[in-house]
Amino acid sequence: MGDYQRLSLVHGAGTTVWKGFDPGLRRDVALKGVNGSTTVADARRTAEALSVLRHPNIVSVYDAFDDDAGTWLVEQWVSGAPLPSVLSRTPTLLAVDALALVRGVLTGLAHAHDRGVVHGRISPASIMIDESGTPLLGGFGATQTGAEGALYTSPDVAAGGAADERSDVYSVCMVLVELLSGQKLVADPLPAERTAPDLSGIGAPIAAVLASGLHVDPRHRPADASVLLARLDEAADTAHGKGWLATVSLGSLGSTAAAVAAKALAGFGSVAGAGAGTAAPLGIGSVAGAAAGTATPLGIGSVAATGSGTATPLGIGSVAGAGSGTATPLSIGSAAGAGKGKILLGAGVLATVVAAITAIILLLPHSTESTASQTTTTTTTTPAAALAPLAPPPPPPPAGPRLNGTYSITATFRTATVTSVISFASDCAMCDATLTANGKSATVTWNGTGWEHTEGGACVMRHVLTPTSIVDGIVQTFSQISTILTPGSCGVGGDGTGVGTRTGP
Repeated sequence: MGDYQRLSLVHGAGTTVWKGFDPGLRRDVALKGVNGSTTVADARRTAEALSVLRHPNIVSVYDAFDDDAGTWLVEQWVSGAPLPSVLSRTPTLLAVDALALVRGVLTGLAHAHDRGVVHGRISPASIMIDESGTPLLGGFGATQTGAEGALYTSPDVAAGGAADERSDVYSVCMVLVELLSGQKLVADPLPAERTAPDLSGIGAPIAAVLASGLHVDPRHRPADASVLLARLDEAADTAHGKGWLATVSLGSLGSTAAAVAAKALAGFGSVAGAGAGTAAPLGIGSVAGAAAGTATPLGIGSVAATGSGTATPLGIGSVAGAGSGTATPLSIGSAAGAGKGKILLGAGVLATVVAAITAIILLLPHSTESTASQTTTTTTTTPAAALAPLAPPPPPPPAGPRLNGTYSITATFRTATVTSVISFASDCAMCDATLTANGKSATVTWNGTGWEHTEGGACVMRHVLTPTSIVDGIVQTFSQISTILTPGSCGVGGDGTGVGTRTGP
């Protein structure tokens, strides 16, 4: 799969997504299939266009490539779950929680609009919630289909118009109405002719902003995400008091997202690629690849490869490959491959089977929910069946990455360019580091893929540092995203992006 290793299959909504590993930068990535008619050149142009987006509330796009299975985008791996999966367990949010969640999305979208990038298909499915509760917007330029996608599409786009910043504003407002109402909205058959959603249960200041954002005439909507964000902030201050945001914690949503992701990666209902592969451990209803492969350990209803393969240990109803193969030990109703093969310890050792299976079932989670830990609504793609053979597991990461030494940083904001020299010190890999600048020290916190630091004072700004090159475990260059948390107080006109380069020890 290009220069990337695939680790486990994630079932997305209308797409194929693998959790992968980038051995060069030693980080997890998402390998996302794109439409079968999309060439790798088109995908690379998309990746290049989106490469300008580096923001804590946007799923970053790193690369594009093709192989025998199709064309793939390489994206940031988000340890979490899509918003619809989180809401299925937490259907009702407090109004301030809903506002804070959408505020995060709008902060990322404003970053995109400031750089001339339109999303085009915003919906709950394009919003990921990570394990800390941070919302991240993904799926830029993706295609939505059916009533589910049409629900969030503005009437002008549904009528054939081009997506722009104002149509993104409409879509975000539709998502916020759904979160504030606590009920799933129902799309009319003809989105261009549907009536505006009922705002009667929403507080007047917020409802007034939503009404403008949902106006049928795009000329009467806020011009872009920055304008909508400013109006929502003002309305929220009126409705909930100026300190409302400081009282909000989305940590419970992050915990729910982590639980959903953990269950998804446990492999309930997993399917390995036809041709070769292994379905996920603890799989229920798993199917290994046709021609070669192994269905999963502890699988219920597993089927091994047709042609050769082995059905899973302790499987119930397992079937080994036709032609050759072995049905699993302690299995019930197993069948070995037609032509040659074995049935190991089938129904003839019923007492042992019952005892073993009972113990396993007691250990398994009782829900068979199958939810992707990294999904956005994207284009229809090549199925997992066409993927290349499973790569070996990645080697354990070496001692790194870590920030250590002196770095020169140049950050570009809307109205200013700032250059600074900062020293970092860290004695351990992938952990917090000490920042020293202008005789002052602070801690930068490891977030799983890079480091974060919030700079206080009159201007409050959050910086996210993501490694882009590493030598002998030490970061040589990194990208920097600077997000202003106190708009209007920093004098640089808006959020900024930068590059840091190591200049010495």
